[in-house]
Amino acid sequence: MKPRTKAQIEIFNLSKLVLDVADKIKNWAYKECNEHIGLATTKNFWCIDCGNEHSLSLVKNNKVTCPSCKSKLTIEKSLKRKCHQNYNVAFAEVLGDYQVIRIFEINSYHRKHEKPTVYVRENIMQFIPSDHRKVQYVARSASMGSYEPRYGDLEIRKPHAWKERLYNPLPYMFHPWSSFKDEYSKLGVNHNLQGLTLLTLIDNLNYSQAETLLKAKQFSLLNYFGTDNRSKVINHWPSIKIAIRNNYFPNDASMWLDYLDLLDHFGKDIRSPKYLFPKDLNKTHDKLVEKRRLIQKKLELEKRKRELEYDEKIYAKKIQNFLGMEFSKGELKIKILESVKEFIEEGDTHKHCVFTNKYYNKEDSLLFSATYKGMRIETVEISISNLEILQSRGFQNKASKFNKHILNLVNENMFQIEERLYKFQETA
Repeated sequence: MKPRTKAQIEIFNLSKLVLDVADKIKNWAYKECNEHIGLATTKNFWCIDCGNEHSLSLVKNNKVTCPSCKSKLTIEKSLKRKCHQNYNVAFAEVLGDYQVIRIFEINSYHRKHEKPTVYVRENIMQFIPSDHRKVQYVARSASMGSYEPRYGDLEIRKPHAWKERLYNPLPYMFHPWSSFKDEYSKLGVNHNLQGLTLLTLIDNLNYSQAETLLKAKQFSLLNYFGTDNRSKVINHWPSIKIAIRNNYFPNDASMWLDYLDLLDHFGKDIRSPKYLFPKDLNKTHDKLVEKRRLIQKKLELEKRKRELEYDEKIYAKKIQNFLGMEFSKGELKIKILESVKEFIEEGDTHKHCVFTNKYYNKEDSLLFSATYKGMRIETVEISISNLEILQSRGFQNKASKFNKHILNLVNENMFQIEERLYKFQETA
């Protein structure tokens, strides 16, 4: 949109005075932000930085220095002959009373046996006034479904509240030549700002914890604090202060705070450096997760055992007049399932849901196990009210090669079920 107000005209004129840093951004981003990888087949790999192909014998521990361009590569197995990288980077500068944050989009295209092409385009300028009240944007427009403004020319934009986040994307890195106003520099803001945009950081600086984390350069925790997890950070603030005093910087704040939750759950001292700073956070965290999982599994098994004991009594009462029922013809035998334990064995053998879906609790069903030469081959469900076969399923709910024989044998002996059923009704 065209600038109309006095403030918009000022901002638009200032946007013409920003530093020309596109080439510097391009060279720096390609060197420091791009992934440097080699894509390998069974014999060779090709370097995405220069496109040349080399023997896989040069690779050690999935690392290699490209003989052609001297790039240090990480090797990945892939049959790709081309790849594309896309991300945002930022550059900060000061213009008049405004802190300006500029967002550049980087696109690099790589193809085997060809040199890569890199494109840089400036998409957003955020003009942040001293009072932080009204941020002005000079940017390319963003459609409703887009995550990054990237269409049209750099013009004054006035995004709605629901669309404002599209004009505040998280950059991968800030350029080292970025400069910040003294009010931010005094708080510790510099080009190493990670995990938060400056606008998001400003919103969080109303909390003393965020300011402390920024000054201590605890960017991982600061990022976690700024993603609507303030309560968890505040709850563990005493432990975090100990970490700051001991210069402990968790790379993954989410995992470390989860680890503190686990320590607290097991009654450990979460203010003791002995527990707070594990040498291998991933390994220690996973060990406690597994310990808690085993305890939960044990409790669940005990609960399940009590439930099964109750289910056994109910099921025994249900089939009391059908106990011992069995039909046979040669090596083929069909026998009623007499306990919940047998439902477990049947379900485990055939990998179906006769136990997990609690077929033993179905009031109108009788369940039989069909075996051939002593081996389970199918589970048969019969309707008590209609005296008909509802289903007969074997491994993974499929019919076995004995299915027709099983159905015939059950139908031939359906009268036995009917006799016992009437006997049960008469004695009831």
